[in-house]
Amino acid sequence: LLLEQHSADLEKLCRAYFNGVQIHYLLQPHLKDAYRSKLGGGKIEGFMLKLGEIQVKFVDRLDFTMTNFAGGECRHYRAALARPAEYTQVKPRSRFRELEQLPKPYDRWRPGAAFVIGKHQPPHTGHIAMIRAAIGQNGAKNLYVVSSDKQPNLRAKTWSELGAAPRRRDLENRDYHYFLPARLRKEILREALGKSGRIYMISPTAFRSYLSRNSDQDGKVKLVIGTKEIEAGRFDSDIIRYGSHLEPLVIPMQKEGISGTQVRDAIKRVVDSGDFEADLILQRAFEYLPEQSRNRIISKVVEAWCKVDAKAQRLLRQSKRSK
Repeated sequence: LLLEQHSADLEKLCRAYFNGVQIHYLLQPHLKDAYRSKLGGGKIEGFMLKLGEIQVKFVDRLDFTMTNFAGGECRHYRAALARPAEYTQVKPRSRFRELEQLPKPYDRWRPGAAFVIGKHQPPHTGHIAMIRAAIGQNGAKNLYVVSSDKQPNLRAKTWSELGAAPRRRDLENRDYHYFLPARLRKEILREALGKSGRIYMISPTAFRSYLSRNSDQDGKVKLVIGTKEIEAGRFDSDIIRYGSHLEPLVIPMQKEGISGTQVRDAIKRVVDSGDFEADLILQRAFEYLPEQSRNRIISKVVEAWCKVDAKAQRLLRQSKRSK
């Protein structure tokens, strides 16, 4: 349970530790012993950075580390850390075994292109406003909308295989993070944007593979980011790591926006009780759609939610009976 709740923090911590070790090995030829200390009853290794009153310390217990890296893969791992930075760059996880197999729009390096990346579960007014603002700043021909290809598996045998939410309690609360199929989301985005921008249904993690693969190319691509995401530091690590090839295209937060969580909650209320206020929220969430297609699209979105809801609750009941 703790790992589920803090998995994002744990990933940041591990990444920071790994980067710290890399920095240590890069700086090691230029370091001088300034402090001699012990930590946990043994020698330590590491380095300290100081700016004014701010100190950042990267230290580890040397004896523990040497023991931990005593054999097998650990030796190769430690040796890899001592290589130049270009060889030790952390490669992002990707479903594509070979980076060269990345599909469009990642099939070639596109300097100056702007990428809008998101789950779009579902696409709402905030998403469309951001995309349109990015088109205004960067032009439609150089804009690529990358919407996650992750979708629920309605043939699943267990709640975890369904893929509608990361945690069981989310399903118990009927909070489905991934309930819309990729095909319907692409239809919605195309209906909203017309011929503006190009739409692809690809795992967002492939963007990092794309940047990593083209690390020796000239020029930068742009990542479209909202001010809300900037304030939350959502893409800080990407900007730091790929800064030589990645430029943020910051879009101001839209007033009176509706979040994906609010939309999903409104769908649940409409399904359960025909809540009139919830119906108005859905109308607002999809007001970017032409009037002649808006109600049709909303009906499809609600229908998709109902299919996932029925499947999820059935799988949860089966899981309880099996215990």
